[in-house]
Amino acid sequence: MKPFDLKKALEGEPVLLLNGSKAYVLHQFKHKPNHLKSLLGYKIFTTDTGKYIESSLEWFADGSSGMPEYNTIIGMWEEPKPKRFINGIEVPDPVTEETWVDVNHHKPNPNS
Repeated sequence: MKPFDLKKALEGEPVLLLNGSKAYVLHQFKHKPNHLKSLLGYKIFTTDTGKYIESSLEWFADGSSGMPEYNTIIGMWEEPKPKRFINGIEVPDPVTEETWVDVNHHKPNPNS
């Protein structure tokens, strides 16, 4: 996960919230005291009926939201990798020599 970068967020890059949602930071109020929320933004989510809802959000300069905590910014948004399907079945990414992890490999005991 990429760390939260306020400059990039203010340039329009989406941010990742604690609950996994994507959000956007639109504006930073420069003259607010530190104990007040200075970032203004929004997120869009889908209801159970498929309707899109836009919700305004506010954060402190460090990305924290206070209550509710699930709207806290924890990093920059990264698009999820597309899922792979073979014959309609979702399959994991292929294993290569670079990605292989041998969980059964034990280091030799230097005392033996």
